[in-house]
Amino acid sequence: SLYHLGRYEEAEASLRSALAQCTGHESQANPAAAWEWIADTFQARDRHAEAEDSRRTAADMHKRLGRAADVLRNLQKAAASIRSQGRHGDAVAVYEEVLARGAEAEWGTVAEARFGMGVSLYRLGRYEEAETSFRSALAQYTEHESQRSAALALEWIADTFQARDRHAEAEDSRRTAADMYERLGRAADAVRILARAAASIRSQGRHGDAVAVYEEVLARGAEAEWGTVAGAHWGIGISLYRLGRYEEAEASFRSALAQYTGHESQADAALALEWIADTFQARDRHAEAEDSRRTAADMYERLGRAADAVRILARAADSIRSQGRHGDAVAVYEEVLARGAEAEWGTVAGAHWGIGISLQSLGRYRDSSSAYRLASRLYASNGDAQEAARSKLRLADNLDRENRAHEAVDVVRGALRQLRSLPEAGGTRGDAYDKIARILWGAGETTRSTEAFERAIFEYTRAGRLEDAVESQVLLARNLLHSHQNAAKARYFGAMAKAAAGSDRKSALKAAGTFAALLVQYGEIAAARDILDGVDSDPAASEEIPELRLARTTLGMMNDFSLDGSGRPRQRASRTGDTGASALILAMEALYRQDWEGLIEIHRNVMSDFVARNGLSNAALALLIRFAGTGYFARDRWREGEACAEEALRLAAGLPEGQTKWEVQSGAESLLGMVCLSTGREREAYDHFNAAAASAQKVSSPVQKISGLTLMAQGMISHPWVTEYGLRRAAQFLYDAAKQAMELDLSALAVEAETLRALAYLALDKSQSALEIVDFALGYAQRHDMPGCRPALLMMKAWCLKPLGDPEGYLAALREAAASAEAQGQFERLGDSLRELASETAEQPGASREALLIADSAERAYRRAGLPQEIALLKLDVVDELWKKEDEGDRREKGRGLLAAVLPALRFLDSVRFDFISAAQRVAWQRTYWWGRRLVFDVAAGTGDPQTVSDLIEVQINAAVFGVSGSDGALHRMASGPAVENGKGKVTARIGPIAEASLAATAGGVTAMPTNAPLPVSPPPNLLVPSALGARVALARFRSDGDLLLPAVASCIRTW
Repeated sequence: SLYHLGRYEEAEASLRSALAQCTGHESQANPAAAWEWIADTFQARDRHAEAEDSRRTAADMHKRLGRAADVLRNLQKAAASIRSQGRHGDAVAVYEEVLARGAEAEWGTVAEARFGMGVSLYRLGRYEEAETSFRSALAQYTEHESQRSAALALEWIADTFQARDRHAEAEDSRRTAADMYERLGRAADAVRILARAAASIRSQGRHGDAVAVYEEVLARGAEAEWGTVAGAHWGIGISLYRLGRYEEAEASFRSALAQYTGHESQADAALALEWIADTFQARDRHAEAEDSRRTAADMYERLGRAADAVRILARAADSIRSQGRHGDAVAVYEEVLARGAEAEWGTVAGAHWGIGISLQSLGRYRDSSSAYRLASRLYASNGDAQEAARSKLRLADNLDRENRAHEAVDVVRGALRQLRSLPEAGGTRGDAYDKIARILWGAGETTRSTEAFERAIFEYTRAGRLEDAVESQVLLARNLLHSHQNAAKARYFGAMAKAAAGSDRKSALKAAGTFAALLVQYGEIAAARDILDGVDSDPAASEEIPELRLARTTLGMMNDFSLDGSGRPRQRASRTGDTGASALILAMEALYRQDWEGLIEIHRNVMSDFVARNGLSNAALALLIRFAGTGYFARDRWREGEACAEEALRLAAGLPEGQTKWEVQSGAESLLGMVCLSTGREREAYDHFNAAAASAQKVSSPVQKISGLTLMAQGMISHPWVTEYGLRRAAQFLYDAAKQAMELDLSALAVEAETLRALAYLALDKSQSALEIVDFALGYAQRHDMPGCRPALLMMKAWCLKPLGDPEGYLAALREAAASAEAQGQFERLGDSLRELASETAEQPGASREALLIADSAERAYRRAGLPQEIALLKLDVVDELWKKEDEGDRREKGRGLLAAVLPALRFLDSVRFDFISAAQRVAWQRTYWWGRRLVFDVAAGTGDPQTVSDLIEVQINAAVFGVSGSDGALHRMASGPAVENGKGKVTARIGPIAEASLAATAGGVTAMPTNAPLPVSPPPNLLVPSALGARVALARFRSDGDLLLPAVASCIRTW
């Protein structure tokens, strides 16, 4: 009775008293029974060795009494105690002893022995023997109608199948067991084993079916134990994750996490957090993934599971690396390596690998190479040849970047030697040969590159990686185009055959587009046209596949812009080695790749090469110049962008009416509109967008027509005096554009139109409607696999949420936008989202440090995007917000740090004071600069440091508006300015754009310096006023009642 009440110590004491009473009596039956019960109390308390000893004692007593069946029953139970100690080999030996005497035993003893032996064999990894043993037990349980035991045997049979990856058979066994439990009325067991059947379905990759079964389990949650419900949430989360339904997967994992946390199952809770982090990682929300992984690591630390803590810390470092914070990632990886003795070797190797990637991204190729070498050695020493080889491929990348091509090839060949023993590593071997081919191609070794591509294609095909095989085949065709036209075509058709074999339409279209563009570049217009005619001519295909869109555009361009209209450009060689037509195609390719520097370089080469320029018709030259203008605009070089657009319009004006003229005009007017918007000329932008739309509507292409509607609406939205009616009309235009684009599957144009429509509704103060449009656009972009659109749409979502009074949603959208922009390499967009997040954080109490950290991340993003002016504005924004919210005491304490942050920003703004192309832009600069200057003086004065204030005043004055003629620097020489002759050269006055004509030189040599001009913060060289005797004005203190007169007479010049 005490035993059944769970009072095991008291039960043992009572049984031992019974044994004492029996001492001296001849009867051995009662003592034997007492020893059996004592053994049970030990077993219940996990004291398995003592339970074994007690059962062997009981068996010996039964043996002396000649009770063989009882002997074997106790031996079988002793074997169970041995098994509970993990001594499975010893347990199997005892079970075999019992089974060898099976004829003397009861059927239950034999059945339990077979069942127990099956468990031990399973634990020893002898799954076939375990299955046989369980089936023998099942037969006996079934024969004697012991349904519960039969169901349990079926569960173990299913486990043996699962261990051998025979998941379909495991599913069948578990479903049968579930049915048996249902008939027995054991609903909890039935639901539990049904959840395990769902796990078997999931293991077969049938995630949709698994979700359905898990939902059936959850629907019966009231009948199940909490662990079954938690496991079902966890399992459904995995299946949803595999199906790409990451938001739903996160919700399921969170439900599991709540169950595990509520029942203090910390290990399972940590595992659920790992999966939640994976859902964030899959959605490019790397900061949230990092947080979840750090939390999981902390939980593992508290559980004393150091290896798991270090492993998940390494994964947190992966998330940091994915945010572009490579320096921080290296620090965390090094923390992992410092705890290497606590970690598994795979974690340590992965940390070396991660350090290699981060250092590679930081341009520290030698250090990165050292990390890859360590990773490769560690993988190799632990028998993982495939990962060792992959590490060497990354190492080869570094060597290639350092122009050490032959060393890189040697390293890759070493990787191939490591892969010889792995017949299943064909895909990695393909990567290795492809790497060799690309390195050799870059080094100009075309023949050896061709051989390597051949091997890569073979390995990719053997491994079933047909998409990679197609890409390598097309690149091989590119090699062969130099000398073997027919062989190149054969390779292309082989690529198409592989794509067809894999039913991979996308790879086929990519191959067709790539090869056709190459043929156009080599002047094979007819061959390119044949290829493009052989694929689907639906405009949606061009929109979906960039390579195909590029090929069709270049082919059309060569037809429209050729010198003689035949489609074959003049093939005169220029001193740069390219024909003009070839340069135009290269410019088109650079435009599609968004290689802005390459595009600008092509433009410079063509414009400086008479032969190349003469090889282009006016139409082709106009198009190339318009492309170049886009490149200049993308790099914020607005002056050059505007000049290119105007030159393209001038050339287009001389073309006959037709598609060519309208296309050039539409593109150039659109570019001018964007330049005007960026430089504060909204009224001019409106006119240019309208002109672009008018030209686009004349073009037969549906893409151009939709673009025309979009441009017209964009001009209306940006107009400075737009009315409510105008905004509504713009929204209607954009609705029509989006609808047409969706009907034609022109997904990029559809998303662009919807984004602008949301902006129009925001301008109408209809934030809820704008939010609904943005949510629809986000879903549309996800369905059409357009991750590049997410950052802009998420930023728009944040702007919609802010006026709706949802600060948490606003901040969450900004964080998601930042994570998505980082994943897509959109560093300007990353900087924008982090900048807004920093400004918002700065407004929160006690968040100054966090705001500055976010601002530092934004600064890194802008620096990677090459946008120093955005860094300056970012610093001003954040410091302004922090300064406004600090009280007097905090200002004195924190002012120096804020001053150090904001001074470089003001210096930069000063250095670009002449980089303007319009009066409106100069006015915008003036407004920003004066605001920044006031902020700097406020911070300096509020800090209580009069010396800093004095220094700022002196620096302002010292950087006056004079400069020696012909000097280079941040200031640009004005066309006409006052000058004084000092006998050694002309001294020309440099007039700031704000001062305008305030500086004048009199015939008597007296110069007035304006006291109200925002003077530079840091003086460039030679910006002081020299006298005839060489003296200079180093510092002047202005009177408050007017301008200071500086006589140019030598005797009056002094150092003041």
